[in-house]
Amino acid sequence: MGDTVDLIISIDNSGTNIVEMYANTVVWEYGEKIIRTFPERQGLRNHILQCGDYTEDYSAIAVFEDDIFVSPDFYNYMKQAVGFYKDDESIAGISLYNHMFCENCQRPFLAQKGNFDNYFLKYAQSWGQIWMTKQWRQFRQWYKNNDGDIISSDKIPEYLRRWPNTSWLKYHIEYCILENKYFVYPYDSLSTNFVELGQHCKIPSSVYQVPMLYGHKERYNFCRFGAEDGVYYDAFFEREIGIDRLKISKDDVIFDINGVRKIDSQKRYLVSSQQLGYKILEQYGYKLRPAEMNVLLGISGKSIYLYDTKERAENKFCDTTLEQWYYDTKVESLRYAGGMVLKMIKNKLKEKIMR
Repeated sequence: MGDTVDLIISIDNSGTNIVEMYANTVVWEYGEKIIRTFPERQGLRNHILQCGDYTEDYSAIAVFEDDIFVSPDFYNYMKQAVGFYKDDESIAGISLYNHMFCENCQRPFLAQKGNFDNYFLKYAQSWGQIWMTKQWRQFRQWYKNNDGDIISSDKIPEYLRRWPNTSWLKYHIEYCILENKYFVYPYDSLSTNFVELGQHCKIPSSVYQVPMLYGHKERYNFCRFGAEDGVYYDAFFEREIGIDRLKISKDDVIFDINGVRKIDSQKRYLVSSQQLGYKILEQYGYKLRPAEMNVLLGISGKSIYLYDTKERAENKFCDTTLEQWYYDTKVESLRYAGGMVLKMIKNKLKEKIMR
């Protein structure tokens, strides 16, 4: 593109200079290469926050930890997205990564596709993210007064409170929730996560590997925040939308299809997979993807319920565990799944014997 782009390699003090030695061999032809080291260990949280403060020197920065792999088109996406959202007060940052797994509920996640190349999620990102000067300043100002324990609130997923104090991300997520800020997420991911061993990862995993865009888009079609045809999700990875066919506005209904939310009694209607003692208005199955489309289009079944929380009821439910399992795993045969488990056990026993 002909732009001058600086590369900053920020290396925390680990007691060895191996990483710094390697960084010195990296060739960067697009601008200045800056290697930053520290005389004392900063720790993950402080280190990443200091990286964010480079937004005082640059109008926008892309931040990558060392196990992130990026699309060839990430800079093109970054440049267009920053130009579109840099002055939007509702946006806390821009993600290069597209979530396909919800850590909160340990279930697959799929965002509904619409007219645009992006959706909005009230959840900060750490697997390839773009921070902009104005938005980062606002977060840093908030962080100065809120760097203690994550508050207990129905709006905040409980699992965030269990994250270690070394995490900076949990504060950025809390900020998004409490200040009603969103991240811009692409449908076609421009980064992926190798989940290599590190401070917060003790076992390698491929669960956060996602398909990436390997081509080039001349022009990305971004959605203006607040547009009625935009797609919005909250911090529970649940849809923020009304049910038009039932004339239920988004202000009167809350979604809990993943079944981990504490019930918000301030909203009359609840869409949940939890089996509760409220009047059931409709029931839906796990058929369409994403799951909320079964509700929005009225696809009947027995796994998801539309409750009227103003009326109590004694309901009779059936076990829907198997239907959800088939829906989440896309495995057609229990025999196949059982065979894989037995094979894994057999191989583990064989490894122990050979030792």
